[in-house]
Amino acid sequence: VTSKYRWTGIRLGKGGYASVYEVHERSTGARRACKIISKKRVEDLELLERELQVLISLDHPNVIRMLSWYESDNNLYVIMELCEGGELFDVIDKREELYSGSIIRQIFLGVAYLHQVGIVHRDLKLENCLFKTKDMRSCVKLIDFGLAGLKPMYHDKPWLKDVLGTALYMAPEVISDNTYYDEKCDSWSVGIIMYIMLTGQHPFWTPKSLSDENELFERVKTMEPDLSKIPSKAAAELVGLLLQKDPAKRPSAREALNHPWLRQHEFYPAYQQRQLLHNLRSFGNFRRLERAVLTAIAFNTSSREMEQMRETFITLDKDNSGGLSPQEIVSGLRRLDIEIPDDIDQILESVDADQSGEVDYTEFVAAVMDRNNVMQKEAVDAAFNWFDQDSNGKISRAELEEVVGDEEANWAIERFAKLPLSRPWLDRDDFVRVVQAIAMIKDESSSSGSEGSEGEISSAPEYLPACDDDDEGQHRHRQDS
Repeated sequence: VTSKYRWTGIRLGKGGYASVYEVHERSTGARRACKIISKKRVEDLELLERELQVLISLDHPNVIRMLSWYESDNNLYVIMELCEGGELFDVIDKREELYSGSIIRQIFLGVAYLHQVGIVHRDLKLENCLFKTKDMRSCVKLIDFGLAGLKPMYHDKPWLKDVLGTALYMAPEVISDNTYYDEKCDSWSVGIIMYIMLTGQHPFWTPKSLSDENELFERVKTMEPDLSKIPSKAAAELVGLLLQKDPAKRPSAREALNHPWLRQHEFYPAYQQRQLLHNLRSFGNFRRLERAVLTAIAFNTSSREMEQMRETFITLDKDNSGGLSPQEIVSGLRRLDIEIPDDIDQILESVDADQSGEVDYTEFVAAVMDRNNVMQKEAVDAAFNWFDQDSNGKISRAELEEVVGDEEANWAIERFAKLPLSRPWLDRDDFVRVVQAIAMIKDESSSSGSEGSEGEISSAPEYLPACDDDDEGQHRHRQDS
């Protein structure tokens, strides 16, 4: 891992069996977070590795993005996006109800997505909600899945039993003996977060709780929260529902998002949504290589435009599933009085790269992002590294074929490689020319057919500005978009 990342010595956090440090990617300078997990403290290493394979596929604007992971003899290294805005814990005494509502809504959006894909967080707390940037409009990211539980397929009954989490945020059913529980424990934890944000106090904690955890647990099981301390009636009602002792009476994350108090905090995106159809159509007309490159750039971009696209994505996601169905996208276009074209199904099918039936967050960003903004150096370099799986500074024909298929790989090398016959690979400069070609395609009329054409290329745009070492690790998983 040290061959790809440079340790800064800055420790961002420390837990029971892991520490998190800031690292810099050597080839791009990109700042990342690296979680180092000691194997000695992991009871079931194979289970942890299976869980990492699941977590690295998560794709939602309010969930921390895991980029890759590595393994050495002693440790696992998990590379994640870096959040620089600090913890939610740091702002609980500085914000009013309007701001708190926006934060709680974002937390529930992330939680609803996790539950949709079968993950129960089990350790939601103020410290595990980070701001992406220091900007006031920064999005909130859920972090730390060390205690997460994965739901078995085709399993509808409570299945979790371990008493895990942070005591101050644990639901009654979690701390009860011989009781199975499910994802509703996360709703309780968000209820605790919401109560603290609105009142500055914990609903059940007393000074005695510092030395007697059982005293806290007894109050959680038997006492009702004092809702009179919460400023508004609607907010108090939602907290009361979230802190129901009986999980059957407690709303799920998706149900909570439909509560009037959270509905009033829905986003009103500034992104130019009338460009949506234009960009969606042009994306569908791109070649497979061009779509793959845009997806890799979207996975790594850090532009301010991302915040606007995040809000647009969440606005379109009416069922709060964390993905956009064709019906949701069509409904969103109709709300904007945009005429729906006859080929909308084909357009959306081309955007749904993994053929899941829904447009995921990264797929959406790749399709609608402003083509003028694709030349961020950090994002382009990171996209190149995504293709360059063996990190040798070249994208081989085999690496291209794995992503876009044989025919498209041949076209890419013939078109962009300096010497396609003697050097059948793309180096970093060749890849930049691919991105420049994408940036210079004027509109969908420049392309034809489902695979598109080479597009209209004039003078190529330049790059845009981007908004103690441990033992060597062996690469185990590339970033997955």
